[in-house]
Amino acid sequence: MTMTCHMPSRLKFGILRDTPAPTLSERWHTPCYDNLNKLEWPHHFAFECFGARIAVRSESTELLEELQKRVPSIARPYDGAVVDCVFSAIRGGMKPNSRVRTFHMLYQNHSPVVRSRKPDNLLDGFDTWLPIVLAHTAREGVFVHAGVVAWKGRAIVVPGPTQSGKTTLIQELVKAGAEYFSDDYAVIDPDGQVHPYPKPLAVKIKGSLEARPVPVEDLGGLQAERPAPVGLVVMTRYRKGARWRPQRLSPGQGALALLSNTVAVQSTLEKSLQTMASVSEQARIVRSSRGEATEAAGKILRMIDRVA
Repeated sequence: MTMTCHMPSRLKFGILRDTPAPTLSERWHTPCYDNLNKLEWPHHFAFECFGARIAVRSESTELLEELQKRVPSIARPYDGAVVDCVFSAIRGGMKPNSRVRTFHMLYQNHSPVVRSRKPDNLLDGFDTWLPIVLAHTAREGVFVHAGVVAWKGRAIVVPGPTQSGKTTLIQELVKAGAEYFSDDYAVIDPDGQVHPYPKPLAVKIKGSLEARPVPVEDLGGLQAERPAPVGLVVMTRYRKGARWRPQRLSPGQGALALLSNTVAVQSTLEKSLQTMASVSEQARIVRSSRGEATEAAGKILRMIDRVA
């Protein structure tokens, strides 16, 4: 399957000023969205990624410029009349000649998803909600919550929820020479090919629950530019002192394990079932607790060498 979300150099989406955003698809339209439209939304940009069409609008061009930076580089500009989702962003703060301080707001279609006094929370909220929207509206590919690297042309997928140790393991795999796809999402097509979803690694700050973005180049790694077939799926979590004892899962067990980490499985059930069945038939799927990431990374790379 050929997917239309290519890996060009970083695109600059032109902000269309004093121009209404594209119309929201009837599938996602609600009366509440009509109420939101009564506000002023003079500027916007729009893009397409994995077949999903997204518009972002605001009264502030400066805010739109900040939001542009959060759009994955695989996206491309979209100039159509209808989109699958509209993000509406409001810059808050002190109003001129007033003591009134308003919230920074972000809406996904009609739903408020961020309401904060801190402007960075609006940008971080866009980071969080954009891949969720893509997962529900993408016409190409299924989104799995997973870290991904490639080794000698075959992808290693590490599914798991937040705080399971994905990023730490992906970081060590990259340092060992693996090609970086993502530390958060595996986008898999029906043929079992995983596509890059480039974003900086979210590396935890020591002694804090917060993370800082770290470009893969800072680790001496390379960002993948092309899809790769899934060769190995590793279901693992960090456990202090754990030994690496991988158990191979059957294709059925593997498909269920992948589905449990699929982002929009209910709204994309048929497509998700077909895609995970394809992956489980072509890839080896193993489960094991792990100790330190450096040791586990070396053993995972030796394992995919044996699979290949």
